[in-house]
Amino acid sequence: MGKPRPSGRNSGGCGKGSAKEQKLLSRAEFPAQGEKMAEAAEGNPEDRDFRILMDYTHGFMVSQVLFTASDLGLFDALALGPMDAAAVARALGSSPRGTRLLLETCASLGLVQWEDGMGGPTFALTRLSRLFLLAGSPLSQCSMLRYLAGTTVQCWGELGGAVREGRSQYAQAVGVATWEPFKAIYRSHAERLLFMQALQDTWSVYGERVLTAFDLSEFRVICDIGGTALLLVEAVLTPGGCGPVRTLLLSLTMLLQTQGRERTEAEYQNMAAAAGFTRCFQCRPTGGDLNVMLTRK
Repeated sequence: MGKPRPSGRNSGGCGKGSAKEQKLLSRAEFPAQGEKMAEAAEGNPEDRDFRILMDYTHGFMVSQVLFTASDLGLFDALALGPMDAAAVARALGSSPRGTRLLLETCASLGLVQWEDGMGGPTFALTRLSRLFLLAGSPLSQCSMLRYLAGTTVQCWGELGGAVREGRSQYAQAVGVATWEPFKAIYRSHAERLLFMQALQDTWSVYGERVLTAFDLSEFRVICDIGGTALLLVEAVLTPGGCGPVRTLLLSLTMLLQTQGRERTEAEYQNMAAAAGFTRCFQCRPTGGDLNVMLTRK
């Protein structure tokens, strides 16, 4: 069997010629798989299932691309305008080859935009990255990304233990053995500060929506605990607890880091009632992952 010939394009596999050649090679070298690929192009259900499986399997890679690009300052480097990969590499102090591969992957994910320039391809920010991935943006999620890439990723590496034991895995993940979640979350000044900054990032997106979901003008004080009314801001599961997916993933995160879980609207209502908040329970969406619930004693 002969060796595959190069595509003749130095595009990191992004060129049409490269994709076409790979398809031809696949058919020539692996006839049975080549036939399945042809069927997939016509909507083969088996292949659709396989693509879903591969999306799930490689999901952690997508997260690492996002975390790494943010941590390196790639999006801030592009804030001044379109740049080619070599210029971005110089700005980041990173390798030209690695930077080019990272940029191309970010472009395929919609995190940056690929633009064809006279001297070769350049890269620019998209609306998503300009809004949420620039350190100076009012809606920046950079601190949230840093927190997720650190503590949360470490804890998720212990998911098997959490499922088997039904409890937090902080001791195994970061070496903090405690049943009190905030002792682990606040285990150092730096960790506590990052956690609070991550929460502030979330509030920058949801804060106004939360505070305008209901007419709160009658209340003079809003505090974390107590008062004549209760305002809950939570990711709410659908009836029966079968979704949405992100809320179910948050529920696993709660298990890993706090021994808690997310709940349905009915469950939150029952919990509020058990604490004496039995009047006028209402739940309203924010247009994102969080819902706002208001009830009174």
